Order: sequence, then C-alpha cells, then structure tokens
Amino acid sequence: MSRRPEDSPARRRQGLATILALLAVGIATLFPDHRGGWSHDFWCFRCGESAETVDFMLNVLLFLPFGIALGRSQYQPVTAVLAVVATTVGIEALQYSIVVGRDGSVRDVLANCLGGAAGYLLSPHLHHACRPDRRIARRLVWGAAGLWVAHACLATMAFRSSPTAHRYYGQWASTFEGFDTFNGTVVGATIDGAPLPTGPFPAALEGAVRDIASPFDLSATVSPGRPSTRLAPIVSVADEMGNEIGLLGQQQNALVFRTRLDARRMGFGAPTAVLVSAFPGPTAPEMSLIAVGGSLRKSVLRVRALYQDGEIMETALPLTPSLGWTLWWAAFPIPGPSTVVWITWFWLAAPMVIMGFWSAAERQGSGRNMLGAMKPPMVAAVLVQIVIPAMFGPGWFPPIGDVLATSIGLACGIGSVAFVGCHTFGR
Repeated sequence: MSRRPEDSPARRRQGLATILALLAVGIATLFPDHRGGWSHDFWCFRCGESAETVDFMLNVLLFLPFGIALGRSQYQPVTAVLAVVATTVGIEALQYSIVVGRDGSVRDVLANCLGGAAGYLLSPHLHHACRPDRRIARRLVWGAAGLWVAHACLATMAFRSSPTAHRYYGQWASTFEGFDTFNGTVVGATIDGAPLPTGPFPAALEGAVRDIASPFDLSATVSPGRPSTRLAPIVSVADEMGNEIGLLGQQQNALVFRTRLDARRMGFGAPTAVLVSAFPGPTAPEMSLIAVGGSLRKSVLRVRALYQDGEIMETALPLTPSLGWTLWWAAFPIPGPSTVVWITWFWLAAPMVIMGFWSAAERQGSGRNMLGAMKPPMVAAVLVQIVIPAMFGPGWFPPIGDVLATSIGLACGIGSVAFVGCHTFGR
C-alpha cells in the first residue's frame, strides 16, 4: 500500500523529534566532567551512600522523551527496544572508557531502558492526558492525588534521623575532597552539650548521639576568617565508613547545618538549614568570636549564631512533606532560604495545577458541581499539609505560604480548562 502524501510531513516531524531526543540524550551524557573522579566500576549497583536513587530516576527521565519519540514515529516494539538498548549500551561504554568524569554502570543501563520503554508505552496515551474524557479524567485526578500523598509519606519517612552502627569520629575544621577549608579558627566545639572530640567518640557519648529520641545538637565557637566559595566544614561528625552524621559549616558568608536522615540511606538528597549573612563578607571588618550551632529537634532543623554583642540570628526549617522536592535536589548546590521558598511554592502548586485541570475536565464531561469535582485535590491537600505532618512530622498547622501556593495552583488548573476548550471533553 502506498503512503498517503499527507502522511509525509507528519512522518518527517516525528523523525525529527526522534533525532532531537537522541541528540539531547547525547548532549546530557557525553560531555566530559573534570570536577570529580572517574570511576570504572561498571557492575556497581549500589556504591556507598551517594544519591543513587536520584541518579537512577534522572536516567529514567532522560530516556523518557526518546521512548515517546520512538512511539510517536510508529516504530515496531522490537525495533524500539533495540534502538533504546543500543543507544544506552553505546553511551555507557563511552562513559566507561572514553568520556572523562562520566561513570558508566549497569544501573544506568537498566534505568535508561526502563525510561525508554515507559516512554514508548505512554506515547499512544498522551493525548488523553491533555484532552481527557470524563472517565479518564476521573482516573487521572485520583491517580495524581494518590501519587502526591504517597510521595508525602515517603518524604516524612525520609526526614527521620538515621544514625549508623559504625564508630563515630569528631572533626574540627577538617579538609575533605569536594569541600573548601574553613579559613577561621575553631576555639571549641560540643555535641549534645558534651565536648566534641577530634577523633573517636567515647562509648558513652557515641551511645547518646545515636539515640534518635534525643535532639542532635552540634555547636562551635569560632573566630571567623575570609568567606569560602564552597561548603567548608567547621565541625563535623562521621563514622568509620565515611558516612556523614552531622556537619556545621560555612559557605560564603552563610552558616550551613545538616545531619544524617533516612533520605541518605535511601539514596536521596535531604534538607539543609542555611542562615545567610552569619559571617562577615570579604570587605567587612573582622569579627570577634561567634557561637554557632545547628540542631535537629522534633522534626525541625535549626541553625543559629550568637555574637558577643548579644545579637542572635536563627532560622528554622520544619521537615514537612512540602520539602519533598529536596529528595531530588542532590545533584544541585545547597539552596538558600529564598530559593527554598520559591521551589516549595512551585512544588506545591504544580501538582494542584494538574489535578485542578483534570478535576475541571471531569466536571465538564459529567455536569457535576465544582465542589464535588474538587474532592480529589482537596483530600490530597488536607492529607499532605495537615494529617501527615500532624501524625509523623513537626505539627499539624501548615504555613500560610504553603496553603496559598496550593490554592493558587488549584485555581490555575481549573482556569486552564477554558484555554483547552470545554467542547473537547467528551462524556
């Protein structure tokens, strides 16, 4: 059967989309990275406690557009699978042997194949998500609501303290690969009120620090030096396997505190508390001694600075599901407080836009009242922002900013139906 002439432009566009998707994969994976080491452990599936879950999911997402493009181009399943496998094996082989700083591994091959397969399977159904009928819209909105609640539960579990069973060591202004060196002087340091040793912990202190029922508090008295570019540890605690238990450090003129949470054990990123302008800038006069500290207490990260004139600076970061995006932030620099606010707003608003759109689409097809159609996103919002934090996190009362971001996202989702066109939604 001859191809219809009107099919040729569409086929060309689909072929171009496939080529562009493949080109994007190559650009993202085949540029050298000279900042870190070059691993040659292809068969390592879980190596140390790096954020490998994040890396795995990013590789899945990387090949998702490629799989979608193959599906839209109407390749046969066997041909699409061979294309995905050949592409990922070729890329990982180049990363393993030629491209400096890129780590080829069997884990990445598996993730890329999953992403390509998922994209291929999803490609015939994408139009249903943009212009769903009533039945599909109902399934989509309840599915999205369930996924959002499930992720909130995951975040709540990941934000719990996670001590290790290995020997603990204290470190003052130590130098580590990937960190700057603290340019000031550490005069004294404590952990949970006891002196922090520069070496192995005594057994009694080690047991007290491991107790997840008690707060984790790391403090130091310092004479500040010039600002650091990257994160510079002031005092830290690590175990004998190299796992970071807690760190209090300086990054530029900010004070940074983080402690080991279950997120690290699960292969995710974790929240970090940042107190901006805690240290003098490069042109500021030298300051006298500063008492700095960070703590994890009742699912709240706090970081503080006390100056000799009596001034106190402090910030608190409640570990609520609204910070679930930090699980996926491991590959990016430590965000400042303002960045945390804006990303959290987007993290809360974006799912509500999608759920609001599908809820309104389901209402258009069924004639239901708007309040009934909004049940899935409203139930999800109550669970994520009130019930889950009350049961497992820092408290039940959500910040007003989180409520506002959720409401704005839901309103935008409902309003977006008008731009798609109500007449496109079937019964």
